Amino acid sequence: MIKVPGAGQEYSGDRHHDRSLPCLFWPGEQSVASRLSRQPEDIDMNEDTFNMEIRKYLKTVGITSQREIEHAVFKAIEVGQLTGSETLNIKMTLEVPGIGICHCIDGKIALE
Repeated sequence: MIKVPGAGQEYSGDRHHDRSLPCLFWPGEQSVASRLSRQPEDIDMNEDTFNMEIRKYLKTVGITSQREIEHAVFKAIEVGQLTGSETLNIKMTLEVPGIGICHCIDGKIALE
């Protein structure tokens, strides 16, 4: 679920299909700074640095998440909790408290 500060909006689901929600880049579109009411040159932020910092963080999240899931699945198979043929429900929550974002992503991971 995404909570957009000041907009009173909540959204649950795939944000890539709802262009009313804030996003740094939609494919083929301008950066978020160029779509704001203020001019991009008035915003005291380096978008390249910001973008790279997000990418570094998400890379860390992805690698760490994969390791944790793999470890837990192998351990569950080892102790007989899983057989290795299941499909697991998964949920990831992204929170950025400073700007009021709380976004849940649900999915499934097939083991076979």
